[in-house]
Amino acid sequence: MTTLGGVTIARARVLVLGGGVTGRSVAQVLSNMGAEISVFDENEISEIDFQRATLSDLSNINWAAVVVSPGWRPSHPIIADLRNREIPLLNEIDLAWEIKQQIAPEQKWLAVTGTNGKTSTVELTESILKAAGISAFACGNVGTPVIDAVISEQKYEYLVLELSSFQLHWAESAEFVAGSILNIAVDHIDWHGSFAEYAKAKLDLLDRSDAAILNGDDANVVEGCAHWQGRKVFYTLQTPKPGEIGLVEDLLVDRAFVEDPMEAAMFCELSEVQPTAPHSVSNALAAAGLTRSIGIDHSVIRDAIKKFRPGRHRIETVLEQNGIRWIDDSKATNPHAAQAS
Repeated sequence: MTTLGGVTIARARVLVLGGGVTGRSVAQVLSNMGAEISVFDENEISEIDFQRATLSDLSNINWAAVVVSPGWRPSHPIIADLRNREIPLLNEIDLAWEIKQQIAPEQKWLAVTGTNGKTSTVELTESILKAAGISAFACGNVGTPVIDAVISEQKYEYLVLELSSFQLHWAESAEFVAGSILNIAVDHIDWHGSFAEYAKAKLDLLDRSDAAILNGDDANVVEGCAHWQGRKVFYTLQTPKPGEIGLVEDLLVDRAFVEDPMEAAMFCELSEVQPTAPHSVSNALAAAGLTRSIGIDHSVIRDAIKKFRPGRHRIETVLEQNGIRWIDDSKATNPHAAQAS
């Protein structure tokens, strides 16, 4: 394995922009492949095992390639200079995809994006796959870089990727068996420049997905995917139409992945989703749809949902006293998430 992104990696001088978790993982993997790595970060970073590039190095060295960490804005002057010099700009998601194609071609990827709910949804999806006896791992924006999951000795059958709008903006070649868009609300406008560009980054997931599990209750999602010609499965907190999944009284039901869409199969009871909040139920429907799209049985999905609890600090009850309930939702990072809580 010597070529990635059209660049021969062995003995190539590669610059990694960003010294955070993703940048360090990329640097280590490419270094192991024989590249000469330099890392540049605009912020102070702790000790790293690679050469630190200076501002002077950025413009004076003829880099074979530059790997851009997802947080870097496409309008950044450094990025503009590199583009003008026609230096190949690579990203972690596409690098991980190319490596996967070479060392684990049978591995399949699922993806989840949205303004909120991504982490809980990918973690539940992972739990359902594991309950089905499938070797699966949640990675990406949820914590572990995708490139680390790909080269893991575990040899996962499925990766479940949490993808931010930043990652989706830079990625171009990765492909997904199914992708889910949970919601699109105003966020990261300072980075993308406009809500339209932010929404476009989220919706770009569709063009690389064979099937899409989409929030039919979110107007921005519904409108944004109107012209996409792939298989669309909408989920809703209302009664689902044939071909959709949703709620019928106190049941989460499937009318999409059944032999007769005029009938419905049960995923689980509403009370079995904890916490039983609207956005938690919505996320459960998304995870159920993703896993049904690859053939996981309804009974397995139900068992996994019943056992699943979101991570700490997500609408977590910490005290009930004197008729007052105290909720820790410090994982909410924007008004849309706080409003849902």
